[in-house]
Amino acid sequence: MATALYSVWLPTILVDVPSCPSDMVIEATRDVVIEFCKRTKALRVDADAFYTVIGDAIYTLTPPADTQIIDVLTLKYNDSKKIEPQLREELDRRSPSWQTLEGTPNSFLSTRPGEIVFDRIPQEVVVVRPFVAVKPSQTSQGVDEFIFEEFKVDIKHGVLAYLFAQPKKDYSNPGLAAYHEQIFERKVWTAKSKAQAGYNSKKQFTCKAHLF
Repeated sequence: MATALYSVWLPTILVDVPSCPSDMVIEATRDVVIEFCKRTKALRVDADAFYTVIGDAIYTLTPPADTQIIDVLTLKYNDSKKIEPQLREELDRRSPSWQTLEGTPNSFLSTRPGEIVFDRIPQEVVVVRPFVAVKPSQTSQGVDEFIFEEFKVDIKHGVLAYLFAQPKKDYSNPGLAAYHEQIFERKVWTAKSKAQAGYNSKKQFTCKAHLF
C-alpha cells in the first residue's frame, strides 16, 4: 500500500478553518492519526519475519518504517502454527515454571510493545511471522493509505475538534470543538469494534515509502 501524506487532509479541513496555518493543520492531523490508530488498532500489518534462536525465548520485533508497534496480535510459527497472546496470569496458572520450559511454543506474552516472550524456549530454528497493530511515529510524514481511504472523515472530525478548541484564535469555537469531539469519539469506538471483530483480518497492509 502507498503512504498518504498528512497534507492530503488539508483541503477538507481548511474549508472549515481557512485562517489556520497549513503547518498547524498538518501537525494536528499527525497527532490525531496517531491517537486514532493507537485507540482503535485499526492499522494492522505484517512486521518483519524473524528466525528463532535455540535457547532464546525473548524477541524484539521490527515494525514497518515510520511506525511503532502498539500490540502483537498473532504469530505464525514455522509458517504453519498460529500462536496467540496470553496474559502473564494465565501462563502462571497453567504452569508456574513456564519460563523455563523447552519445546514448541503454544502462546506468547507481550512484555512491552514490540517485545514478546514465548511460553516455551524454542529448541529449533524456524521462521516466525508477526501480525501487529501499529501507529505512525511522531516523525512520520504520512500514514498507510488504508487509514486515509477508510477513515478520512473520522480523522477530520478529530482534527477540527482539536483546532476549534485552541484558545484565542480567530477560529476558536468551543461549541464546534465539542460537537466534532463527540463525533470523533463515536467514530473511534466504531473503528475499534470493527478492528476487534477482524475488520481487516483478510487484508494485511504494510506501510511503504511510496509517497504521493
